[in-house]
Amino acid sequence: MKRVPNAFLTTMHGTKLASFRYNGAMDLLGNYVPRIYVPKCQTYYLLDYERGLRLIYKRNPAATREVLFQQMARFKPPQTSQEVRFQLDVEGSKMEFYADQNHPERLRYRKLATQ
Repeated sequence: MKRVPNAFLTTMHGTKLASFRYNGAMDLLGNYVPRIYVPKCQTYYLLDYERGLRLIYKRNPAATREVLFQQMARFKPPQTSQEVRFQLDVEGSKMEFYADQNHPERLRYRKLATQ
């Protein structure tokens, strides 16, 4: 059951572009999808708090990609001017990410202290 797709990307007309396994987050009202669109990378990032990020490229949404936390480099301050910073909040935690504009799958992250 864990490998069965439960998320689907479709066109406005219902044509399926991609399917994948995705576990969002829970809050008091049920499931939700922690996500952000990063214009400089032209990529949507969906956070799976236990696994990592699902990348959906705006120009080619059928070519989704999962980047696991184990595949990401640990946090270091920004290395180049080509890096874009973004944050996602989930389950009372904040996570900070840096993505390379030219290679949106090259990511670094850290969990931020909550106040």
